[in-house]
Amino acid sequence: MYVIAGGGFSDGRGLISALSLGAEGIVMGTRFMATQEAPIHENVKQWMVSANETDTVVIQRNIGSPSRVALNAVSKEVDKLENEGATIEQLIPLITGQRSKKVYFEGNLDGGIWSCGQSVGLIKEILTVNELIKQIVQEAKNSFEFIQSRIESIRT
Repeated sequence: MYVIAGGGFSDGRGLISALSLGAEGIVMGTRFMATQEAPIHENVKQWMVSANETDTVVIQRNIGSPSRVALNAVSKEVDKLENEGATIEQLIPLITGQRSKKVYFEGNLDGGIWSCGQSVGLIKEILTVNELIKQIVQEAKNSFEFIQSRIESIRT
C-alpha cells in the first residue's frame, strides 16, 4: 500500500516533510495550476502569484461537500448564504461548474467558484512544469541536507 499526501503542498520543504512522515509522494493541485502548461487563463495564474494563504475560503460545508476555493465575489456570496442556512437548491446556481468555465477559460475571476488551496500563498512565479519539478527536487535536497546537518550537530 502506498500513501500519497495531499493538501497544502507547494514546494520541496513540503515534499521532504511528507516523505519524512512516511508518504511515498505528494499531490500538488494548486501549484500545478500556476504553471505555464496549465490550460487555464493567465488572469487566474497571475492572481495566484499575488495571492496569499488568506485569499481562500471553505464553502459547501452545509451540503456535505466542503471545498476550499479562491476568495472572490461568488465564494463570498456562497459563504454568506451558507451562514444563513442556505439549501443546496439555493447554492446550485452559484456553485455550478458551468460558472467555473468563465474563470478558467475567460479569465473572469469573479465568474464562478474555483478550487484553490492555501498553498497559493507560496506561489511566487509561473514556471514550466519541468522547472517546477527541478526546483522542488532541489528544495527537498536542500531541506534534507539541512536536517542531516542538524542531526549531526546533535550527535556531537
